[in-house]
Amino acid sequence: MGVMRCQNCPGKVWSRTGLKAIAPILILSMVGRSLPLNGQMSWTTDLPTIGSFSSPRVTDLNADGIMDIVMGAGREEFNSCDSAVIALDGRDGHMLWHVRAKDQIFGSAIFLDINGDLVDDVVIGGRSAELIAIDGKSGQLLWRFMEVNDSPVFLTHRWFNFYNPQWIPDQDQDGLSDLLLANGGDVLVEPYDPNRAPGYLVIVSARTGKLLKLAPMPDGKEIYMSPVLSNGPAGQEVVFGTGGETIGGSLYADSLVHVCTESLDRAVRLKSGKNSGFIGPVSCADLNQDGISDILVNAAEGRLIAIDGLTKKNIWELDIPNSTSYTSPCIGYFNADEVPDVFITYGQGTWPKLDWSLQRMVDGNSGQVLFSDSLGYYQIASPLAVDLNNDGIDEVIMSINYQEVGTLFQKYFYTTLMMIDFRSNQIQQIGESYQGSNFASTPWAGDLDGDGYLDIIFCHGTNLRHTYTFDGMQIHRISTHFPISQPPHWGSYQGTNYDGRLKGRQPGH
Repeated sequence: MGVMRCQNCPGKVWSRTGLKAIAPILILSMVGRSLPLNGQMSWTTDLPTIGSFSSPRVTDLNADGIMDIVMGAGREEFNSCDSAVIALDGRDGHMLWHVRAKDQIFGSAIFLDINGDLVDDVVIGGRSAELIAIDGKSGQLLWRFMEVNDSPVFLTHRWFNFYNPQWIPDQDQDGLSDLLLANGGDVLVEPYDPNRAPGYLVIVSARTGKLLKLAPMPDGKEIYMSPVLSNGPAGQEVVFGTGGETIGGSLYADSLVHVCTESLDRAVRLKSGKNSGFIGPVSCADLNQDGISDILVNAAEGRLIAIDGLTKKNIWELDIPNSTSYTSPCIGYFNADEVPDVFITYGQGTWPKLDWSLQRMVDGNSGQVLFSDSLGYYQIASPLAVDLNNDGIDEVIMSINYQEVGTLFQKYFYTTLMMIDFRSNQIQQIGESYQGSNFASTPWAGDLDGDGYLDIIFCHGTNLRHTYTFDGMQIHRISTHFPISQPPHWGSYQGTNYDGRLKGRQPGH
């Protein structure tokens, strides 16, 4: 169907498939009129000179019993910033600390007490080979990858972007888990130029930042995908993908043991794309109930693929013509059976002409599409799965962007959060609408302060006239009336535990 608004009339545009621009039915806690819950208030923090493609993640940095927020940020690409990593107090949103970087920090943080002070420290990466470990309590630098390495392998290697890391067992016998992550993506190469530097899986010491292992892609292609660890039939497997928007690539799985030998020659090729590759990280859940995690991936060319973790064969596959994906699948329980289901949001069209989003909810058992819509202008933030009404069925929370067209046909951009209830087939707005747009920041949902009610952390740019900007952003804490007794099944980018794996259903849910 067409846009629900006459092109000659001012008003909101949210959907191309028939959803009206509904009023905010679920007004939870609006800025300026915050509703206190157990003494805590919703808040908004303005950061006027930066933007972010990072997704918020939380841990308690100041030992007050309330989770604090850590995000990457920055300015236009190739520009340094003194607030490229920021930490906000979960209680009231004030800045706890900020750390500089020479380029955008678009990755999302993971946490570990590296220095032994009983407070989580922060590891996060981004463009121009920025990979940083930060003292979570003070904001002081623990190490910066490009400043602490000097080995011949390091010095002769070409370093590019660092993508989201995962913790792996201790590799350098110092008593701490170490870091597995991908490095690659030369942004200076023209889009259709096949002559590109290969990507690598990299293992780094969490304590020192020293390079431990460097394993090149088995097909020699570039990499943009964050690796994910899955429980394969022979132990931990690493799932990773190659290729980009305009260059073909493949999805692979290999044992962590092989990665640690710096050889991926035995990697199993799971899927391939001729004209584009695999960008958004995989998500893992046991679809066939055999005790082995299965692999769900959005191919850049608009395919959702479910792969058996044991046999490495297709469980099912969904093609979505004329679409492109950079997102990660959201996993939850969206119908009444015990098999996890999948929610995806793609862009309509082919890069670089992507101007609208589309969504599908897919039955994890059969691959059948159970819900379809087209909500909002194109963005690459991933959805969340949260049971808001405690009925045993997850709802989806997702960020959408829309525009208002003025009487002189000027376009103004806005963003908001939407909730999709699959049991009632209702779509409702959460909270208020905000000026600007959210291009890539997946919200966080969970109980920030332990009061038994759901909180949402939501970030967006504030430029009213343009969508891809780094000239101002806001971070909101939205406190709600929704009681929660356990963490959401998929409460953040790459899941509740930040590892790409489904948090399983608890007894009684």
